[in-house]
Amino acid sequence: MTTSDLERRLTVLLGERADAAMEQTSTQTRLADLLVTRGRDTSQRRRRWVAGGLAVAAATAAVALWFSSGDEERAEPTPATVDSVQIATDFLEAVYSHDADLATSFLSPGVRITHARTVGTVTESEWVDELAWQEAIGATLVDHSCRAVEANEVTCTYSMHGLGSDQLNHRPYDDNTLDLTIRDGLVEAFQDEWRYMDNGFSAEMWEPFAAWIVREHPGDVRAMYTDEGQNLPRLDPTSVRRWEQRVAEWVGTRR
Repeated sequence: MTTSDLERRLTVLLGERADAAMEQTSTQTRLADLLVTRGRDTSQRRRRWVAGGLAVAAATAAVALWFSSGDEERAEPTPATVDSVQIATDFLEAVYSHDADLATSFLSPGVRITHARTVGTVTESEWVDELAWQEAIGATLVDHSCRAVEANEVTCTYSMHGLGSDQLNHRPYDDNTLDLTIRDGLVEAFQDEWRYMDNGFSAEMWEPFAAWIVREHPGDVRAMYTDEGQNLPRLDPTSVRRWEQRVAEWVGTRR
């Protein structure tokens, strides 16, 4: 292939990329308008625009590098994943900051949320209620790292404290995972898994706390849990306040 042929192919492809960028900008404008109606602030919308712009720039740079190689057999480049890893990291940190507005600003409309080994798929509203419960039990992020798996897929591993485990001098509970699908700077789907059975959290924290509730506050079982087996918490505001109260009381008895 001659240099002129390469130049023509590069010109055509960059033109197509420019059209795609314009279309993406239009899409982001419509998305920003939607977020305004949902009460999201200007700074959150700006973060989405920057993420989208970086993704377009990275894709364009990848195309230029592909053509400059001069290898006709080379496959087309995949989109860069660095920005997706940063978005996943920022999202995980926002979740454990217990700031629902900030955390939801990362989510695409119609986001798919799954909790492995616990309650399955939940709505965004149910997930926001769970964030309030996590704050009530003192769930805090300790160590975490995220890495790209595929172009739009990122996985994070993290350790955490909960139910006052940090105040009781327990080690952080690790090997929890957050798997995300990220497109156009937004989280399209994610699956969060607390590995509580494997990392010792259930045996060392959840089960002793549940037994203490039965022994000291048996009337709270139905108020705080969805079932008599005490497997899942109730997430209504009254229950969340009770969780916060009882966790603080339980920690005080164990010091």
